[in-house]
Amino acid sequence: MPTIPRSGGRPNRPIDDATPPAGDALSGRSGPSSASAVDDLFDGGPPLKLQARIGLVQPGRFHGAARALLFVAITWLPLLILAAIEGNLRGREGGIHFLLDLGSVGRYVVAGPLMIAGEAVCIVMLGKIVRRLVELCETEGVDSSSFLDVLASIRRWRDAPMAEVVVVLAAFGASFAVIRAAPPSQLPVWHGAGADRASLSLAGWWYAVVSLPLLLMLILGWAWRLVLWIRLLFAAARLRLQLVAVHPDKSGGLGFFGRSVRAFALFGAALGAIVAGTVANEIVHRGAPLAEFKYMVLALVAGTVIVFTGPLLILTPMLHAAWRRGAHEYDELATAFGLAFERAWFAQRKPRDQSLLEREDFSAATDLYQVVDRVHDMRLIPVDYKSVAVLAGATLLPFIPVVIIALPFDVMLDTLVGLLR
Repeated sequence: MPTIPRSGGRPNRPIDDATPPAGDALSGRSGPSSASAVDDLFDGGPPLKLQARIGLVQPGRFHGAARALLFVAITWLPLLILAAIEGNLRGREGGIHFLLDLGSVGRYVVAGPLMIAGEAVCIVMLGKIVRRLVELCETEGVDSSSFLDVLASIRRWRDAPMAEVVVVLAAFGASFAVIRAAPPSQLPVWHGAGADRASLSLAGWWYAVVSLPLLLMLILGWAWRLVLWIRLLFAAARLRLQLVAVHPDKSGGLGFFGRSVRAFALFGAALGAIVAGTVANEIVHRGAPLAEFKYMVLALVAGTVIVFTGPLLILTPMLHAAWRRGAHEYDELATAFGLAFERAWFAQRKPRDQSLLEREDFSAATDLYQVVDRVHDMRLIPVDYKSVAVLAGATLLPFIPVVIIALPFDVMLDTLVGLLR
């Protein structure tokens, strides 16, 4: 039977410890026989694999800063050059010219690099979660043969050639659908050629054929990573783990899964940047009030939190079973202790004196009932409020410049003076 990877005698290693234990292997499985067999489980997918084919990334090296700069150089800089050649940088009446197009800046100068930087963070954090789960299985002696099969299957899904084909076709298909569906009057000036802008300019063609498809490939790559993560959660939910109802993480010992929400924070910020750029264009060029977009922003934040927190509900049945069992057992213990406590102190009406302060009965009762309270406070979703706040805050962060743009200078000045008083 396949065995769980060994962890160098440190099964309770903190999840933040990035140093992999020696001697790990997915025994009986094809692929790497080192710790990377678990740690790099999410290090791949269509966009990264396509970049590896052309030499942009290498195994074990991420090159995040270089890739982010290259993304800007391929998607945004040619648009700037072509718009300048065609005279669409600034100066013509009507529409949004390239230098004033805050939407393109939000998409290609901010969102794209954020998604590339976020890949490294997400890969590392999800890899640590998988490693901790593997160590937990080993510690509890869980039969993990089917779980190891799932890990191998996730790796095959990640590297499937068909996933590359689907992502590329979907990106180009969506790009042309967006361009064809939008009326020329609603597109920025630099998209169109001629007086009526009925056809695409050179910059418009580059946008449709290169810039937008590359951005969509990054987004679809993140979506594929989320699918792989959900598959892992379903496999974890089938493991017969012994959860501890009084665990300090308030999640039965599965609190480390909540770190996945923070792993997607930079992607949330990238989505925020895409929407913030569009909103900024509406405010600057159409004079729309900021309040007009409040529900859009709230929907974006709520949707982002739901999409990346919702999959953790897969673990809720495990946690509910542990909570129900723990609440029953600890409630019985608390009742028995309480009855014994009351019989000892109230049944015989003992005289009260200063020796009461020296008895340990009250301390024991306090400690026990604190433990029982912890059982009843157990979370049924293994995520803490701070992680959710990090994801929501990251999604909202790109809207700070939009608020600054939308507020009149005198209002901002009065607000700052009021804060300093």
